[in-house]
Amino acid sequence: MRKKLLACAPSSAAIVALALLLATTALGQPKTSVSRTQCKQWDDAFLTIFNWAMAGALIGACVFSLLSGFLGKFLWVFTTPRFRLVVVTLVCLLAMVFGVALGPWTLGLGGGLFSGVDPRYFDCASMQFGAEGLFAGQLGVGVPAIAQTPAMIIALSAAALIGGLTAWLISSATLRFLGVPAKVRGERL
Repeated sequence: MRKKLLACAPSSAAIVALALLLATTALGQPKTSVSRTQCKQWDDAFLTIFNWAMAGALIGACVFSLLSGFLGKFLWVFTTPRFRLVVVTLVCLLAMVFGVALGPWTLGLGGGLFSGVDPRYFDCASMQFGAEGLFAGQLGVGVPAIAQTPAMIIALSAAALIGGLTAWLISSATLRFLGVPAKVRGERL
């Protein structure tokens, strides 16, 4: 009797291992298929986040670059206006690119910033559901926004760089008309 139990042990262990493997595979799959309506809702939610990120990159890089003058009181490296503008612009650029464009892969969907986007949104990349595309259909019509990561990175980078360039132009104009050289030129010696 003992020999029969020992002979059955390897095959029963294999059956249990196979059952556990199949159970974990079955539990990891979504219970229902993704509908086109759900994909459209998730795509619209993700596009809303992207559009706000574009505005945030542009305005944030400009405003934070102009307001970063107080950093010169703490670190002598930030006393140079151009260096300060470049650093703040790059920080805004990296925050938006890693937070929004690469966010679904680094932060995940379904929580935090992406709470309105279900984790099953990745399954919509291979579906035709009438995706709007980036920039109100100007780029990638019919392609889900999640599948346009390179275009989102380029767009967010351009927005941050335009914001930084705008801050540099404002800073240069302000320095020229209101700064020390303008005051020295106005004095009579």
